[in-house]
Amino acid sequence: MSVLERFVTLLYDRGSNCHDVNRARKYMFTKTGRQIENIPPTSEALFQHCKRAIYQGGHNWSQAHERQPVLPDPSDWGWQVMDRQWQPFWTVLPQASLTCRELLKCTCKKECRSKRCKCNKAGLKCTALCSCVCGADFPVQHPVQTFNTN
Repeated sequence: MSVLERFVTLLYDRGSNCHDVNRARKYMFTKTGRQIENIPPTSEALFQHCKRAIYQGGHNWSQAHERQPVLPDPSDWGWQVMDRQWQPFWTVLPQASLTCRELLKCTCKKECRSKRCKCNKAGLKCTALCSCVCGADFPVQHPVQTFNTN
């Protein structure tokens, strides 16, 4: 998995020295200011994706010529049944937007009135990370400029 994690890290940042997707995620989110949807998946999510790819490529396609293919249970290979249909099982980790709501930030220029606002979409109030001017609780901090009068 380490070679694959390194490859995925380079897909998101060609100049990265990270060999671990979780460390790359942390660095890209905290140091480069990337949005959460523009960073690599967690190692757990990547592992589930690999299982699904192996199931499809190694099991399904390798038996595509068979009239009655003998396939393993998809639930062992990154799939789950939801509403009587097979859906991808993304990760065993809790969804970050539900457990770490303070990490969500919008990039609205003024007040968050549009449906494109990430905070509005999530049904949340803006936080200190947001670049908008919403909410008296979290005013935008602008650097104070001082001028030398000498």
